[in-house]
Amino acid sequence: MALSDIVGPQQRFVLANDLLGEGRTAEALAEYQAIEESGFHSGALHLNAGIAAVRLDSLGLAWVSFYKSSGFSETAVAAREGMDFVEEQLARRGARLPELAWIRLNQWVLFDVNYLSLSVAGIVLINTGVLLFIVGWLRERFRQGGRLAGISLGVLGLLLLTVSLSLTVYSRGYSQAVQIVRETQVHEMPNVNAEVIQTGFEGFRYIVNQRESDPESGWLRVRMVNGSRGWIAAEAVYRH
Repeated sequence: MALSDIVGPQQRFVLANDLLGEGRTAEALAEYQAIEESGFHSGALHLNAGIAAVRLDSLGLAWVSFYKSSGFSETAVAAREGMDFVEEQLARRGARLPELAWIRLNQWVLFDVNYLSLSVAGIVLINTGVLLFIVGWLRERFRQGGRLAGISLGVLGLLLLTVSLSLTVYSRGYSQAVQIVRETQVHEMPNVNAEVIQTGFEGFRYIVNQRESDPESGWLRVRMVNGSRGWIAAEAVYRH
């Protein structure tokens, strides 16, 4: 009879913690992963899975676990500290590719810009412009300046709103991924026999083109931080 048939997720979590405390780290990590696969999630579960992965020197998997844990308020601070630790260890090992400036800019545009705030700002500018235009129309003393300011703010707001909405749609076609296996190959085509473009190591980062990817066949179209493009096995990375 399986352990999951005897106890619930919380009890299994306690047993996994006991395994971790006894130094049976691989067993503990396997149990944490099984609990997660059963559909149970908590900040502590992912945090402890990250700690176990660090002890097993699986830094890519550790980063993913800490990243998941950072989404829970009770473990957010500890999880971010864990992510910083993993990043530092990866940097020391040289598990990083040279990052091109335009790739960094592309990542910022795709994943870091708050487009909702930009859209709201655009709407506010448009409404402010309309209000100033009306005031300029109704008040003789403000007619020239008010109408000019109103038109200027309205055009600026419309431009900001258009750009924001366009980039929102564009960014939805991409996601980020981190490699969670020790080593894998990035191929020119979605085929294991295709030419190898780059060898990827645990902790490598990728930008996934979701529109060109074919997850059903097990392949993702990716761009590496050094600008190289290729195909990688979906099971080798975690997308976020």
